[in-house]
Amino acid sequence: MLERIVPDDSYSFLGLANICFKNALGIKDGGGGEQDRMLVKAYNKYLEILYHDQTNCYACIGLANILAFFNKTEDALEIYKLMSHSNPNLYQPLINQAHLSIGLKNYELSINLYQKVLEKFKPNDLRIEMYLAKAYYRKGDFEASKTLTMQLLARYPNHIGLRFNLALCLYQ
Repeated sequence: MLERIVPDDSYSFLGLANICFKNALGIKDGGGGEQDRMLVKAYNKYLEILYHDQTNCYACIGLANILAFFNKTEDALEIYKLMSHSNPNLYQPLINQAHLSIGLKNYELSINLYQKVLEKFKPNDLRIEMYLAKAYYRKGDFEASKTLTMQLLARYPNHIGLRFNLALCLYQ
């Protein structure tokens, strides 16, 4: 329906693609393939957006997210890197690249990327700082993870997730 109403509005299509992607992530596929169908639909919408508007960086990020979901991490990383270089004011590709780097056990890169986002775009962002603490933890640098988590607890003393993370660091 939306395709017939607004054929040239890439941001309407982007909204539709994002809805498909979000809905697909919520499906617990029991072998019926519904999740894959929704992801392919979102993938095709992102491609269609890029066909009409090659400068739509959010469609590129959505496309890379779907590739990462299907374990095409090298392709997704390449898109995130290209997005970071061509749009230096976007932090989303850096965060996504850091997430994938953790999955690939490239902890130094993920730590550097999270630090870059914190320094350049989102200083004192709790979510990014928690990602950074997790990267330190996964790397095995429990002292750095503990120190950062304690600093965060000083700012957010009632955050239960931070207390749990500190307990994990102290356990190590």
